[in-house]
Amino acid sequence: MRQIVSEHLQSHLGSISRRIAGVDDSWDVLVFDDEPMTGAVAFASCGLSSVVVRQPDKSPIRQELLLTFRPGSVSDGEVVRLIDLLSGHMRAGESLLRGSLHGLAPGLLSGARNVEDLYVTLPVYFDDALRKIEPPSAEPIVLMWAVPLVPEEARWLRRTGWKGFEEILEVADPDLTDPRRRPAPVFAGTN
Repeated sequence: MRQIVSEHLQSHLGSISRRIAGVDDSWDVLVFDDEPMTGAVAFASCGLSSVVVRQPDKSPIRQELLLTFRPGSVSDGEVVRLIDLLSGHMRAGESLLRGSLHGLAPGLLSGARNVEDLYVTLPVYFDDALRKIEPPSAEPIVLMWAVPLVPEEARWLRRTGWKGFEEILEVADPDLTDPRRRPAPVFAGTN
C-alpha cells in the first residue's frame, strides 16, 4: 500500500521534498513544498492505510492524512504527534469522519498555543482527484485533511455542525495553513 500511496501523492503533488519518520516503522510522513500553494507545505501520511477501518455504515475503507502549514510554523515532531493522535482512531478500526473534531493537548503546537482542536474534512485546497485512491484488489484509500482550528472556529463548528461551518469557511476564507491565524471576523466573539 505504501508504494501505491506514495506514487499517487507524487502524481498530484510533485516530488517529495523529504520524509519524516513516524512513531513506528508502519508509517512515515511525506513532505511536499509549495503545496497546495506557494508558501505552504503539505505533510501526508504514508502507511496508515495498511489498516482497514469501518465507516458508520460498516463498509471498509483505508485512510491516510494530510496536513498543510506555512513553512516553519510547526516542527516535524509536532506533525508526527498530530498524525499519531488521529491514527489512534484508525488503529482502533474507526474511520476518521468528515466534520469530526479532535481535541489537542494544551501546547501541542508550540508556535500556535491558541489551537485546541483538529478538524477532519476533505482536502479542499487540493485537486479533487487527490482525495481517493482505488488500489487493485483492496479497499479504497481516502485521504482526509486535518486542519487545526482556533477556539472561535471550533465553537462555531460545535454550534452549527460541519455543513454550516464549511459554508462559512468558504465565505470567510481564512488561511487554514496558518496555525497562528486570528479568527475571521465572522467567528470573532463566538461564545
